[in-house]
Amino acid sequence: MSDAMDTLKSGCSRFTTGFGRTTHKFMAKVGKAETTHDPAYEAEKIVCVEAGKKLKQLAAHLGKVAELFSTLLVIQDEIANEMDGVYKEGGEGTDGLRGQQEYLESAKAARDQMEQTWKSELIQPIEEYLVQYDMMHKRMTEVDNRRTDMDRYYHNLLKLTEKTTGTKDNIPKADAQYKQAKALYEALLQEMLQDMPKLHEDLVPFMTPLIAVYNTSYAEFLSTLNGCSSSFKDAVASISVGSQHGWMQVITPQESSQVLVKTVSQVVVVQSESYAAEGGAGGYGAPQGGYGAPPQQQQYGGGGYGAPPRQNSYGSPTPGYGAAPPPPHQQGYGAPPPQPQQPQYGGPAPGYGAPPHQPQGYGSPPPQARSMPPPPGHGAPGAPMGSRALPPAGGPLTSGAPMGGRGLPTAGARPLPAGRGAAPPAAGGAPKAHALYNFTAQEGNELSFKKGDVITIVSRDGDWWEGELAGRRGLLPANYVSLM
Repeated sequence: MSDAMDTLKSGCSRFTTGFGRTTHKFMAKVGKAETTHDPAYEAEKIVCVEAGKKLKQLAAHLGKVAELFSTLLVIQDEIANEMDGVYKEGGEGTDGLRGQQEYLESAKAARDQMEQTWKSELIQPIEEYLVQYDMMHKRMTEVDNRRTDMDRYYHNLLKLTEKTTGTKDNIPKADAQYKQAKALYEALLQEMLQDMPKLHEDLVPFMTPLIAVYNTSYAEFLSTLNGCSSSFKDAVASISVGSQHGWMQVITPQESSQVLVKTVSQVVVVQSESYAAEGGAGGYGAPQGGYGAPPQQQQYGGGGYGAPPRQNSYGSPTPGYGAAPPPPHQQGYGAPPPQPQQPQYGGPAPGYGAPPHQPQGYGSPPPQARSMPPPPGHGAPGAPMGSRALPPAGGPLTSGAPMGGRGLPTAGARPLPAGRGAAPPAAGGAPKAHALYNFTAQEGNELSFKKGDVITIVSRDGDWWEGELAGRRGLLPANYVSLM
């Protein structure tokens, strides 16, 4: 029972003391009471508090550095795995990928060693040293409380001594309370004024070995990384760099992709345009390369300049890839110039001014036609040139068209890609065209260019356009370029 009463009395006393301190601080804030100030103590207190904060931050940052290195190595490991996942085994960079794995294994071991050293030789000693600052912080709080008690007891004593009426019997009690609070405050204040400078000066000898451990362990870690990275770099020293910029796309270009087709009727147009641009031969349904395939290569030198045209009558499909080559006397260097082809149906071969053949249905072979030279590098060398006809990107020219001039497309040939012809000029100047294939001029009024060149189109009239490239102007085949 007595213990309970003592606990209750103690609780009431703490409440009364706390209420009295809060009331006095409020009155001092509004200018109704006085507060004691000690400039020397306040200056030492600021230094001590700042030093404790910096030590706590130091311990925290040491732990964060180790975590950051761990995170960095995890990310580097993921990068190495992603590169290995998309890279073909046996490529020139295989040794580089292996070097990455060896580097990461050594780096992880070095990081683990550094983290263990920092925990035991840096972080743990700092945390132990910070116990003193925690005790000093609690003592600073007690100094503030004792000063507040001293000031409020002194304030009560003044009020009693200034009374002009009534009894003054409480003055001795108030005076005793003030003197006791003052003695307690001054004793702790003197202790703090001695301890705070000592603690601040003690930081120098305490921090000296910490600096040495940090520098040594960090240097060893970086030295290990440097040794690993040297072999890591040597594994790819023979690989030339820079070609990764402007890498050419290998998929179907966006402007000719089927993603733009919205109706069935457009499918036919896109197919025919792609067919003509890619160098297809034969009628619809003949075996060809798919969309985006390069122009057909003539096998065994057939189809080059001077080689006779492929014979093809209705009902016999045009030979595709892998078909047997023409007879030896029709191939190779020195082949005789082409002879005028005789019509299959007894009629004369149509020339300029003759009505063109009508296109056949899907799957039917094209009408008999003279095979014109494919893009440069695909034909048989050594054949007589004569005057130039439109080099086809795939479709045949009109049967019987004379070799002495530029041939016109037949009705059975694939139409040019959309956008060639009457498209308006680009805003701000003449229209530009992107070269689809290499083209070498065979006459003085023609313009040579390479695949990928950007050509300024001066005029568009029929199947041969006039263009300008690098200060040179001349004619170019329209089906070798694509308007931009």
